[in-house]
Amino acid sequence: REVEHLTQKVEKLANRPTHMDLLADFETNFDKALLSVQSGGQDTAATPATTTTAVVPAPQEAVVDGMLMQELAESQARTERLEGLNNALVQRSAQLETRTKKLQQEKDTAVQQLERIQLELKMAQMEADHASRAVQDKMASLQEMQLEINLVTKASMDANRRAQKGEAAAKTV
Repeated sequence: REVEHLTQKVEKLANRPTHMDLLADFETNFDKALLSVQSGGQDTAATPATTTTAVVPAPQEAVVDGMLMQELAESQARTERLEGLNNALVQRSAQLETRTKKLQQEKDTAVQQLERIQLELKMAQMEADHASRAVQDKMASLQEMQLEINLVTKASMDANRRAQKGEAAAKTV
């Protein structure tokens, strides 16, 4: 009878799920539950979970429960950390988006100012060219007037000399 009892215990221990099986089932169920929550509560159980229904003695069950609770706590902590990172990324993304919009506005303003300054430069160059042509025209006109003055002065001096020669000739006559 004791041999049968020990044989039954050995069979129970051999057939009971291992820590890795329990962890895999937990991760599968956790992932399905997470997908269910993300998809709005729809049933995501496409394949039934394969769990063994072996009877586990009370002290070993407590150990398994403890390990599962520890895994659950670690998963929750990991989830909270990932949610915190996700929130930080969302916040950073919003900051970068705001910064990008501000930089785009500054760029647009700078481009408009550059275009306005380039237009003012072209207008100033046109005015300078116009003023330069006006100065050149006035210089040419002044040179013509100076030439005319010189010609008139020379003609006047020639006329005065001839008049003096004529006077001198008239006096000698």
